[in-house]
Amino acid sequence: LFHAGGVGVGQGRPDAAESVQVRSLSLRYARAFGLQRLEADVGLVDYTYDTYRQLDLLARNHDLRWRWAVTPWLTGSLRTQRDESVNSFDDATVLTRGNRRVRRFDGADLRWQLDGAWSLVADVQEVRNANEQPLIGEESTRLRSGAVGLRRDTPKGSSAAFRWRSGRGETIDPDRAPVPLRDDDFQQDEWLLDLRWAASARTRIDANIARIERRHERVA
Repeated sequence: LFHAGGVGVGQGRPDAAESVQVRSLSLRYARAFGLQRLEADVGLVDYTYDTYRQLDLLARNHDLRWRWAVTPWLTGSLRTQRDESVNSFDDATVLTRGNRRVRRFDGADLRWQLDGAWSLVADVQEVRNANEQPLIGEESTRLRSGAVGLRRDTPKGSSAAFRWRSGRGETIDPDRAPVPLRDDDFQQDEWLLDLRWAASARTRIDANIARIERRHERVA
């Protein structure tokens, strides 16, 4: 499980080898109320280590969504997600405390169908990724953004959607060592193209293309 060597690594053991047991329990609920629909997916994931019991984690996850509709032509959803898991210890050397990762998502989206083929789409969201220990190349960040776009659907079930997303974010690693000339704040723009081809009644092919541009106002 761990990749570390040397005498004294991990509570005086000659190596940091370890095993972990993972157990999960989940509950799903969905119900429609006229044009509205509520969906809930909640679960527990228990990570139990054989030796390093201080790393044990009981993850509490959820995915809650309200799909609302004013009319069949004006629809959208409100959604909140929490996903907690254990990070890989490949880039971590501290085995005396946990190394979990928590992802939070809160967002709202809107779709306004102009006719049978074309729709305007928009959304706002906040995404937060937090690591318990600093990781190389995978920082803890928070990003607030909004998007607008256009979508086209065909009678056979195929679709194409293009969106432009823009937002501001920040790095939120509290235990990260300070770095000179580093800028924790950033501006991020994304251009997203989502394609769906209904090849047959049972076959569907999805493709997603994205261009992401992140800018720091100060020298990084």
